[in-house]
Amino acid sequence: MSAAQILNSTRAVCVAPPSYYYKQTSVELSLNAQDYTDDNTQYYYYKPPFLFDAQPAQGPVEGGTNVTVVGSNFNNTGNITCKFGRREVPAWFISSSEIGCTSPTVSTPGFVDLEISLYPGLYSSPVKYLYYKNPVVSSIAPTCGPESGFTQLTVEGNNFVDLGHNSALCVFNKTHYTNATVLSPTQIVCDTPSILNK
Repeated sequence: MSAAQILNSTRAVCVAPPSYYYKQTSVELSLNAQDYTDDNTQYYYYKPPFLFDAQPAQGPVEGGTNVTVVGSNFNNTGNITCKFGRREVPAWFISSSEIGCTSPTVSTPGFVDLEISLYPGLYSSPVKYLYYKNPVVSSIAPTCGPESGFTQLTVEGNNFVDLGHNSALCVFNKTHYTNATVLSPTQIVCDTPSILNK
């Protein structure tokens, strides 16, 4: 039994008590604590979703990054959404521990809270998601080196962000990747790859 507050002739509010056994129960209303309605209106209990991580946990401010939200107690309600800060986008069910969604566009870089909703208006605990500006390369030096590789390359530009965990890479011809070190928002260094026996 839970106390109700009468708002008007057609609306009352009350707080659902905790339930460790019932997954659903009928809700009835009494104005005198003796006579109850008999409408058999159902209220459903569920375990709230809990978030552990987002993969990837960062993306450009232009949006469009496919993000997998990892957690527990997920179920396919058919009305799942992700909320990046204040921006809410449709999401899709992958499994009881994974939800997928696409990051929306934002105007400024920085961290936002990423939450999911399985039921309208009810949100999970948040994880952090980082928006960054896309990097821009203005120059590289030196502009040539031996085919055996291992020439240290200095890349100049803007919007370089150290995301940790060997996230920064130099990409050569869209096929060769080498680890990069972010020295500042305007400078990165990396080694050129070998093209021998390729």
